[in-house]
Amino acid sequence: MLTRDEVREALDRSERYIREALELLWDEDVIPQLDAAIQCQRIAMGEADPSTMDDRADSCSCPVELAARGGFTSTCPTHGGGS
Repeated sequence: MLTRDEVREALDRSERYIREALELLWDEDVIPQLDAAIQCQRIAMGEADPSTMDDRADSCSCPVELAARGGFTSTCPTHGGGS
């Protein structure tokens, strides 16, 4: 069973992915962000293992699919210093 903090973290990450998807909606593929958000919701509901959650920092703005390949953007506050 998940602790309250683990549930809160999963829901916070889910919200972050949904916000990213909304920002990218008109210009890019939002499926990776929505998939990540759904996975976080599944973790919060106890349907998935918390170890499957994306471990990116909250300040990371790299696209999920790029980060999954080990890449990053130069404008990311976590990896590239931001702008």
